[in-house]
Amino acid sequence: MKSIYYILVAILMFYLDTVLTFLSPIMIGGQRFILVPHLVFLFLVLVTVYKNTSIALILGVLLGTVHDLFFGQIYGVYLFGYIVSILFADKFLKVFFRDHVMVFVMTLIGVVFLEIFVVMLYMIVGFVDFNFGQFIVFRILPTLLLNGLLLIFLYFAANYFLNPNRSIDTK
Repeated sequence: MKSIYYILVAILMFYLDTVLTFLSPIMIGGQRFILVPHLVFLFLVLVTVYKNTSIALILGVLLGTVHDLFFGQIYGVYLFGYIVSILFADKFLKVFFRDHVMVFVMTLIGVVFLEIFVVMLYMIVGFVDFNFGQFIVFRILPTLLLNGLLLIFLYFAANYFLNPNRSIDTK
């Protein structure tokens, strides 16, 4: 029964990911800043670290495929990125599951690697021109800021719903 909750929350994250995409690009001072939300990725990493890797893998395959079909020009990019990220989180991040700051930082580093992976594949195929300095300033930094805020919100929301002992007077 809990698996259905994971699926429903994952679908909600995909929908919110789609809605948040409309925030981008933002023009500030004549410069275009691109914000790329990765709520599905953040959710999958948190499920991997704090709950169940097999459920995260199944959701990663399903949502990676759906993400590639709806948004991607190359099929399999996000599917592969999600699976590799889930396996990486399973092997290396579960060690730090009690240190929330470390999980937070490593998850954001995972967002950076996912962005670089996607852009590199698109550059190899010839879909985008790549300038590393502009990529860092106008895409990676705003994306990190947005996903950092989303991760804080997602972490506290998950902690609220997954922790039944919410009373202040618990001993």
